[in-house]
Amino acid sequence: MTDINLSSRKTALQTKSNASKNLLPVVTSYNPATPNLEKILMKHWHLITDNPKLATTFPNTSIVAYKKEKSLKEITQQQ
Repeated sequence: MTDINLSSRKTALQTKSNASKNLLPVVTSYNPATPNLEKILMKHWHLITDNPKLATTFPNTSIVAYKKEKSLKEITQQQ
């Protein structure tokens, strides 16, 4: 059984501050044939943390972001 945590309306409507984490986004085009880049990046993240200069440059782990490629329709409309 799951418990439900109720909070007051005033507490729920308060804005929460998002601390900047200085994440390094790895942006690539989405393709279902490519391997899981995030898993590979996390597997080899120790290579960055082992290097003192890179460890200070990238103190937090990176995130993988996928961008949408132009569709065939979008490409033909531009011509």
